[in-house]
Amino acid sequence: MDGDNLNIRPRKLVLFLKVLIVILLAIGVLVIGAYFYIRKVVCSYKDTICQGIWIENISVGGLTKEEAKEKLIKEVQKNEYNKKIVLFYEDKKWILPYNKWDGNYDYDEILHKAFSIGHTGSLIERYKDIRFNKNRLLFLSYTFDEETVYNQIEALAKEINKEPRNAILKRQNDRFQIENEVLGIEMDVESTAKKVIRLISEKREGVVEVIVNKTDPIYTKEILSKVKDLVGSFSTEFDLNNTERVNNLTVAAQKLNGQVINVDEVFSLNKVISPFTVEEGYTEAPAIVNGELVPDIGGGVCQIASTLYNAVLFADLEILERTNHSLPVSYVELGRDATIAGDQIDFKFKNTTSFPIYIESYVRGNKVYVNLYGCKEEESPYTIEFESVVVETTPPPEDKIVYDSTLEKGKEMVTVKPSEGKKVELYKKIYDNGQLISKTLVNTSYYRPRGAEIHIGTWENKVFISESEEL
Repeated sequence: MDGDNLNIRPRKLVLFLKVLIVILLAIGVLVIGAYFYIRKVVCSYKDTICQGIWIENISVGGLTKEEAKEKLIKEVQKNEYNKKIVLFYEDKKWILPYNKWDGNYDYDEILHKAFSIGHTGSLIERYKDIRFNKNRLLFLSYTFDEETVYNQIEALAKEINKEPRNAILKRQNDRFQIENEVLGIEMDVESTAKKVIRLISEKREGVVEVIVNKTDPIYTKEILSKVKDLVGSFSTEFDLNNTERVNNLTVAAQKLNGQVINVDEVFSLNKVISPFTVEEGYTEAPAIVNGELVPDIGGGVCQIASTLYNAVLFADLEILERTNHSLPVSYVELGRDATIAGDQIDFKFKNTTSFPIYIESYVRGNKVYVNLYGCKEEESPYTIEFESVVVETTPPPEDKIVYDSTLEKGKEMVTVKPSEGKKVELYKKIYDNGQLISKTLVNTSYYRPRGAEIHIGTWENKVFISESEEL
């Protein structure tokens, strides 16, 4: 029995070794087969991108880098051609094509990444990439110039932006009429552009509502409706027979009428009623120039300046620039006149009230009127008067003698009367129930002395008699 057991053991061992060898040989065959298979699979993509690789929605598997790049560019450009972002505001709409952004796709970088799948690492690692990265989706890196987007949006803003418009105040037939204000609109370029940039960054189409900011005007109908109180008024007389002067006063009054002076605004009379040209309707009339009356286009408009000056005095507004005439004028007291002259001399004042000032100016009969309307926030118990005080006089110079051949010999005519030079101080006097409570200096004016101008005739009325008649 023991001998039989000893014989069985070697036979089993031999069998086991045979089986083991067979198994090892099978494994070796499988390993070698697998190696060559893996090698074959890996080598099949030596120069191409592995199958199952997509960039965006474009399949690039089985293509070389060059082929894939060409395909990508073609497909992307085709998609971009139809791709757009739509902006809208109310009933306005703008279509912005994608190809306007100066964008760039990094084709080389994404293709390098796609090609690296199955082409880097050991043979096994590359095989794993090929087998286990099927249907892998990659995305192109997209860069664009954000400044270009902002420029595009800013260009559209010009079609939307609208300046606010104040309510318009007019006075017709002794009544005020107010036209409603208009809100301003300004595109919020920053916020709108950010919306567009977000879509572009995500390479998406979309519809973007333009963001706008509404801006209120300074003066609304509600504010201007309070401008109804007469705060200053004055009128001066003129000679209706001087038609040229009447014309100039009428033209200047029409230009002045309806002017609105906003709070803290400085008003320049020259800017409103000039230029003094025939094209503007002015004619030649006497004007004081360097102490003499001479013909001038627009002559007489200084009467408008003086009338306005007095209305401003009674309205108690801040006077910034005022110059008196070189000679006294007949239509206002000394110290209460104002002159203008081109760009050299102007009459300016500032609206120091809390509401706009409306100027009404017109010619009626032989008078020119200026009325200032504003808002009296509270009724003043005081009354205002103005007093002109002559504080210094200068005697007139010697008479000027002019020999006039148009005047009969022996006759004299005074064409210019002599006048003293005068220094005048104008005072504002405030009364409370008839009692003087303050007296302040408003201005100091100096008027030149002027000598008389006397014309002496030199014309002789001779009668010629022929010799036959003398005989």
